[in-house]
Amino acid sequence: MATTSAVDVAAGDEWTLAYTAAGTVTLNVQNRHPGTNLLIRVGASAAADDAPGSPAESVSSGDGRSIILAAGDKVYLRSRGAAAADATLVISQGGEQIGSDEYETVAASQTAQVLGTTGAVGDYLARVIIIPANLLPGAVTLLDNATSITLFPGGLNSLVSLAPVSIEIGARSVSGAWKISTGANVSVIAIGTFA
Repeated sequence: MATTSAVDVAAGDEWTLAYTAAGTVTLNVQNRHPGTNLLIRVGASAAADDAPGSPAESVSSGDGRSIILAAGDKVYLRSRGAAAADATLVISQGGEQIGSDEYETVAASQTAQVLGTTGAVGDYLARVIIIPANLLPGAVTLLDNATSITLFPGGLNSLVSLAPVSIEIGARSVSGAWKISTGANVSVIAIGTFA
């Protein structure tokens, strides 16, 4: 069984204790703050008063890390820079393979397909993978409720191969559900956290 929690990480040089493992668990840490890198320190000896320059792994905005923790291991987070950050932690026990995001497929020729069951303000879209069926695919449009953003114009000379095209988004919706419209000969996999 997996549990999910959000962690607010204050700006500045102090480390925030995000999680202490009671046993062996898999922890997925997702950086949910646009434009701010997150630093992660893991270990039984890690502490809130560790120096700001202590060895740490950097996680870019919209990216994540999967960490296997032993009993007693602690996870500390710190914002890299002057801005605050926020992270989502997904904890699983018993070796369950999970991710911090879910995915949804959008077939070709769909109009404003909602991502998630209903979608909502604050839904997080990490990335969109565009999968062309031929070298003359249609367009792909992302909508934040009614605000339209062309992700991929499609058409002649838009591709040189049938390789999927991955577009990093790393943003939360501000006006409603994320939606995707697809043209002919192109489908999409959307990765994120959707209501």
